[in-house]
Formats: sequence, structure tokens, C-alpha cells
Amino acid sequence: MDFVQLATKWQKKWEDAKLFEAEPDDRDKFYLTAAFPYPNSPQHIGHARTYTITDVYARFMRMTGKNVLFPMAFHVTGTPIMAMARRVEEKDPELMDIFTKIYGMDKEYAQSLTNPRDLVMAFSKEIEIGMREMGFSIDWRRKFYTFDSEFNSFVTWQFHKLKEAGLITKGKHPVPYCPKCGNAVGGHDTKGDVEPELGEFILLKFKFEDGYLPAATLRPETVYGVTNMWVNAKGDYVKARVDGEVYYISKVAFEKFRLQDHKVELLGEVRGDYFVGKTCVAPLTGKEVMVYNSSFVDVSNATGVVMSVPAHAPYDYVALKEAVGGKADGMLISVISVDDKELGKFPAKSIADAMGIASVDDPKLEEATKVVYRRELHNGVMNVEELRGMKVEQARDKVKEMLIASKEGGILHEIMNRPVRCRCGGVVEVKIFEDQWFIDYGNAEWKEKARGCLKRMAIVPANRRKDFEYSIDWLHEKACTRATGLGTRFPFDENKMIEALSDSTIYMAFYTVKHLLNRPLSVEEWDYVMLGRKNGNVEKERELQEMRRHFEYWYPLDSRHSGADLIYNHLPFFIFNHSGIFPEKKWPRQIVVNGFVLMDGAKMSKSLGNILPLRKAIAEYGPDPIRISVVGGAELGEDTDFNSKMVEGIVSRLRFMAEMCGNMSERAEGDAERWLEMRFATYYDAALANYESLNLRGVVNDLLYKFVNDVKWCVKRGGRPSKRAVQGWVKLMSPMCPHYCDELWERMGNGGFASMQRIDAEGIAVEPDPALEEGERIIEQTVNDIAEIKKILGKEPEKITLIVADTFKRDVFNAIGDSRNMNDAIKRVMANSDIKARGKEALNIVKSAMHWKSAVVLSEQKEWEIMKDGARFIERECGAPVEVIMEKNAKEEMAEKARRALPGKPSIVLS
Repeated sequence: MDFVQLATKWQKKWEDAKLFEAEPDDRDKFYLTAAFPYPNSPQHIGHARTYTITDVYARFMRMTGKNVLFPMAFHVTGTPIMAMARRVEEKDPELMDIFTKIYGMDKEYAQSLTNPRDLVMAFSKEIEIGMREMGFSIDWRRKFYTFDSEFNSFVTWQFHKLKEAGLITKGKHPVPYCPKCGNAVGGHDTKGDVEPELGEFILLKFKFEDGYLPAATLRPETVYGVTNMWVNAKGDYVKARVDGEVYYISKVAFEKFRLQDHKVELLGEVRGDYFVGKTCVAPLTGKEVMVYNSSFVDVSNATGVVMSVPAHAPYDYVALKEAVGGKADGMLISVISVDDKELGKFPAKSIADAMGIASVDDPKLEEATKVVYRRELHNGVMNVEELRGMKVEQARDKVKEMLIASKEGGILHEIMNRPVRCRCGGVVEVKIFEDQWFIDYGNAEWKEKARGCLKRMAIVPANRRKDFEYSIDWLHEKACTRATGLGTRFPFDENKMIEALSDSTIYMAFYTVKHLLNRPLSVEEWDYVMLGRKNGNVEKERELQEMRRHFEYWYPLDSRHSGADLIYNHLPFFIFNHSGIFPEKKWPRQIVVNGFVLMDGAKMSKSLGNILPLRKAIAEYGPDPIRISVVGGAELGEDTDFNSKMVEGIVSRLRFMAEMCGNMSERAEGDAERWLEMRFATYYDAALANYESLNLRGVVNDLLYKFVNDVKWCVKRGGRPSKRAVQGWVKLMSPMCPHYCDELWERMGNGGFASMQRIDAEGIAVEPDPALEEGERIIEQTVNDIAEIKKILGKEPEKITLIVADTFKRDVFNAIGDSRNMNDAIKRVMANSDIKARGKEALNIVKSAMHWKSAVVLSEQKEWEIMKDGARFIERECGAPVEVIMEKNAKEEMAEKARRALPGKPSIVLS
């Protein structure tokens, strides 16, 4: 079976039948979308997971009778594409290696993609082909690019709505900024799509010579515990005039002050060792302290000058011990008290000693720092006279006010998760913009709406809800314009472009009408299509009426899918913008986030050379094995591992089931066949529930592993799977591997497509037979147990004796019922006077039952008959003649081993 050829065949049939071109009708609709790709390179195997999960869900919903819409587009907004085109123009060796060695592109062709639009079209075509080859059931009529004029008009309308609601503001504000390309940046503009996290440091000005040594900290309240200052003796520093005052700061910090709206003048350059051994005076306390050298000081972080509070900062304590040796402990000053015996009076010393940290290079210092800071923030109170008894959080704000009021301090903004690099290669810093436009995600009323929207939504997996709650609370004003880039011009300043994460928040609404558009619409026209507002004669235009009908049918969005990395940027923006623009009835209903894909157990990276291009994987394995592997290898929220061994195992099972399609029985007649149908009935019901809840690992585990094993067992027992079971399996597997299942559906003589069949909610009606189910279990377990015993003995037996437990043991098991508690089980058993009469014997049986007890207890006669019927099969499997006897008939030499027999677990004697 060639999975690539199968895919080509069925994709052509689907396209000819226009299976996925969704139009409004009288069925219940289901509308879902996945985050559209950014086409600045071809896709690799890691990209397949989100889109395959979405497609599996879409296909399942179609098979439940829903009218399903699954569209796709390409996000080309912003500067990343332009940065990539510049790197191509410069013939960047690293980039050319990626294109040619990893993705197999022709070098000359790769080097020709110097125009951003050419780059977009080349990679979007490659991505679209890959998505088609994967069999994604996408309505491609709705495809668009975010620089299309029709979409630009939609985004323009969106920003008019936000401004009308007072949610677009203009002013002076710190934003992440790339000095190299001169743009404000967001997550989509950075290498690795890292969202720059803005933070606010408090600047403390320590008097030094003719100016100040300014230290920046997140914990200004600890200034009362300062013992010394730190610099990096090998670092580059400058003497500069900042807003009229002389500052001694790192060379990197000089640029930060310049970007953050300060008047700066370079007065000279110095090395870090210039400061070592000199003294400075602390703000607020007036205490004179020495300047020491330490290698842990990062001159690129904040000012490159660090105040040392060794009683409460593990880095400072360990560095001080390195600098002054045994004198360090005598220098500690406690300023925060924590009711914590583990931390004691000097938390930094306590935790460093407990963790065995003796060097500033010890990676455990990061964890130690987090522990101390967290406990002091939540449980600490100040013990210095000026702030005695005040909680740390309150003291922090109070000291900040005091420093600013006395002009002994100030504010310095910083990228907290630095270093973050722009796609152009520049290091992202913080810049204060005087004339910047923002989306005001800090608006209190809007936040409350967003919380309401989130509360109404399903979040899958559910444990991610707290992350969304945090994101909504944390968000504040976000810069929404850039100086350059592709996309939509900002309607209130045509010299600016809307940035990448601001135009991609409600585009799901645009999909609903994209295939009907043949021109850009005005704000008034979009008002009618999206909100039903009648302005002038717009509602009389037939094309707009049709668009309005389509939007009304498909919206709200039923399910939004993406990787977990978008929880802290795109997805909360998606929630905010829907709640800010649309009425409640149009708010989205569900968000699904998934983990990432590892390659052979490791995170994919260019340096490791373990990136597998998606189309290369398709050509090697075929789409269906890949689909199963990326969705079925782990729980939805966890990372999954893609490896060739797993894919080969999937292929083997699919091929086995293909063989079974030519070896079916018309109906289940023998015990093994009836048992198989019963097993399948339970998998059928479970699969529907698992698909519904997106437990796709559960679907794969039940259908591809457990059921296929059951089929193999049925065949081994001399049966054949029934047509009803195999056809049901093909239908249920269809969302996972649609090409393969449509092929098997056809081979079995059916018309149409398996992927378009209705999955009946009532499942497969099979009369339950617990005795039959239990009988097969006992036989299978017995075969496995014999194999284990043979392995331990290291020899083949000449005879196998199976001893079936007597009726008394069954009476005890029945009395125990479903209890799994020893005391309760004994109480139940002893309530039966006949059993109680044999109390000691019964007690031993109860003890055995606590270790093992079957859900179904067969009669002694029934179990003996089952084992007798299965004896020939066991002989064949185990290679020795089998005798089945009842416990009461066991001979004296067998008596001891006979006593080990339990209901559903015969005693096994090899001789």
C-alpha cells in the first residue's frame, strides 16, 4: 500500500466533488479556524500538529451531520518578511544553508527571492501545497493575504470601531523597539516569535565623585540593606550627562537612556575596573559603601551597576563571599522578616548554604533567587525603622515614591526576558515614543468584557484557563503601528502601518465573506455586513445582503486552534477584539491550544540539524501516517515526539487492517468474532466522546492499538473480523487518516466517501455478553502468563495443567463485590453465614482479591467449559498439551498449586 499514491488519488476526488466548499444551508453549522501561517519559510513537521488537529476536528464534525467551514489564509503583515528579503539580498550564508540544505531549495532560485512579495508568494505556495498534500479539508476559495486590498478595508473598519469605542489612544509610552531596523516590535517580529516583556526598574542614584552610580532594581525597598555595589571590572562603561546630571553607567545603558526620552551627552569612556575599590553613597540612607567586582554583573542588563543586598539576594551573598571571604557573614543586614524557619533571618545565606551554592556560576542560583523573592514578596514584612511592619509589596511602592520625590531615583524600562532579537538581527530595547498609537488593552471596562467573553468560552485543555486569565489581567496598552512593513496602512496616520499582531485578531469574521468579495468595502458597508447597521442605502445592495447572510449563518466562531505559544499574545487579543467590536451573541465559543512537536525526543533547531520539512516527510511516509503520529502521540497540551520508529509502527498496523478488509466475515458468528464486535462497540462509544473532547490520543490508542490488537487476537483464535466492525472502524478512523479510509471504503464495495459518512450517535448495537468477554480475557491472560513462566524457567514444558478455582472462592469474590477496601470487603464477606463458617480460608481469599479481582465472576462450571474449549488454542500457542481440571479434582501433588487458583485466574502448572 503506497500512502503517497493513495493521497494523490483521493485528494483529486475530493477536489472534483468540491467536498469542502461550505455554503449556508439548513444544517447546524460548525465553524473553526487555525492560526494562519506566516510564509517566511516552508513548513516543517512541527507545523503539522495544530493544522492536523483542526482538520481531524473538522472532519469529525462533518461526520456528525454538521455543516463545517474550515478556511485558510496567509499572514504577511509587518517586518519579518522584509527582514528575510534583506537577508536573501545579502546572501546570508546561514539563511542560504537553511533554504538549500534543510528545505532542498535550488540555490539560484532561493537567492532570487529578494522582493518581499515574491518571497511571500513562493513560500505561501509551498505551504498551501503541503496543506493540500496533508489532506486538510480546507475551503480554499476563501484564501487571502493580509496585504490584499479587500482585507485592508476590513482591518481599516476594525480600527474605526476600536477608535469609536475609545480603545485606540495616542501618546507617550514605552514600547519594545529594534534600533537596527527602526521599528517597534512585537512577538511576530522577533526571532523565535518571542514576545518582548516590558518591565519597570526603579533607578537608585548612588553619589559617586562628581555624579552618580545609578543602580536599577525591581526591589527598591531593599536599599536599606545595601552593603556594597557591584560592577564588572572587564565591562565597558561611560561617563555621561543624563538630563543634566552625571551618570556612570555601562555603554549599553547609555543607548537605553537615549532611547527612553532622556537628554544624553557622552562625556567619556571608562573600564569597569575604574570603580573597583572606590566608594559611593546610598540614597535615602546616606550610607557609604564600597564598589566591588563580580563576573555575574551583565553590563547589557539595566545600567550595568548593581546594588548589593546580600542578606536577601542569593547572587549578592555568593558574590560577596567570593570577594571578601569569611567577612561576608558579618556584613549582612536584615531588612525583611519572613516567618519561615527554612529561610531564617538571612534568607540568601540560608538557601545558598542549603543548596550548596559556592560560586556565582552555579545555575542553582536562579532557582534560589526565585524562592527567596517569592516568599519575601508574599509573606515578608519590613523590619527597618522607617517602614517597620509594612508588607513588602506596600513598602516597594512607598520607597519608589520617596526616591522619585527626593530626586534620588527614577524609572528605567527594560526588556525583562532579554536578550530578544528582532528578525533583522538587532537586539530589542525599550524606546519611549512621543507620537505612538496604542490599542488600550488596559482599559478597565474592556478588560471586564474580555473576562466575560473568556468565562463563556470553553478552553481546551481546561487547565490552560488560568493562563488566559493571567494574560487578560496582565495586558496593557500595546503599540499598534510600525514605521514600515507590509499590511494595512493605519487609517488615522497614513504614514504608519498597522503591526502584525494587531491586524490578526478578528480576521475569522472576514473568512465568512471573502469568497463573495470582489472589491474593498467602505467602513459603512462593513458596518452593515458585520454588525447589521443600516447607513444610507447599503442594506439595499444585493451583494452586501448576501455577505450579511453568510456572516450571520457562520458566526460566531465555534472553535479557534493554535499552538500554546500564542496564549500570551494573539489569543488574548482575539478575545479582547471580539468582545470590543461584536455583540455577545457573536463572541467566540472555544479555544483549543496544543503542545509542540519534538524530533526524536529533542526540540527542533537549525543548530541540531533535526528539522524535517513537512513536504519531505509526506513524500517519505505519506500524509496519513504523519497525521496519526502528530495528533496521537501525546495528550493535547503536551509536546509530542515524531520519530521514524513510531511512524513505521503506525504504517504496519494500517497495512494489517487493509489486509483484513479482504478477509472479513459477513456477520459475527463464532465466539471470537462476537467478542470482537463487543469490544468494538465500546471503542465506538469512547471514540465519539474522545473526538468531541479532542482527546485524540485516546482515539488513536483505542482504535489503532487496542482494537487492532483485538483483531489480531480474533484471527489468532480462528475467527475473522465482521464487516460491520471493520466498516465501523474505517468510519471512525476517517478523521485521522482520510485517504486511507476512503480507499478501504471503496475496496469494500461502498459508494461515496468514508470521510462523508454519518457517525451515528447510538453507536454499534451489540448485545453484551459479559461471560464471553471474560472468557476471552481469561484465555488471553493465561497464554501470556504461561509465556512469562516459560521465560523464567528457561525451558519448554512437556505438559500444561490449568486448575480452575472452586465455587467457594467465587462466593467470596461475589460477596466482596466492587469493594477495594480490605476492612469493607471483610465486613461484606463475613455477613454471609456460610462463608463466615470458613472464616480463615475466606480471609485468605479476600487478601488475594485485594491484589487481583476480575470485574465479572463466572461460575466454576462456566469457566471450566471456557478453558476446555480454549485448550486446543492454548496448546497451539504454548507448544505443549493442555489439561484443564477443577480445583476439587486436583491430585495430592497438585493440591498446593491448586490453592493458588482464583476466579478468572486459573493456577498454571508446567511439567
